[in-house]
Amino acid sequence: MKVQLVPLQEKDKESFIRNIQIAFKKVVVEQFGPFDGEIIPRDHVIRSFEAEGAESYNIVQDGEVVGGTVLTIHPETKRNELQLLYVDVNCHSKGVGSAAWQAIEKMHPETEIWETHTPY
Repeated sequence: MKVQLVPLQEKDKESFIRNIQIAFKKVVVEQFGPFDGEIIPRDHVIRSFEAEGAESYNIVQDGEVVGGTVLTIHPETKRNELQLLYVDVNCHSKGVGSAAWQAIEKMHPETEIWETHTPY
């Protein structure tokens, strides 16, 4: 499977926020049952977009957005962060997340350590 990381445009941010909330909520409901609250708050995603060194991408396959990611890159330390990564609910268990991670690593081969965050 091949995916592309396409830099997120300002016009795409609202759909990114909506889609990551949907994806995270689906997983929480599947694992823990019904939940009425907001799984990943909008302001958390916005802070990730705006962090120093942030790079935000849509994950695209065959011209269609199938997920998204936010990275924080620290060139001076080579210790970078995977802030957020989601896969569209219709694409779960199809290798999209793995392909996206491979693309991220290829994009930043200088990275010595990746820190990952699991927000919820």
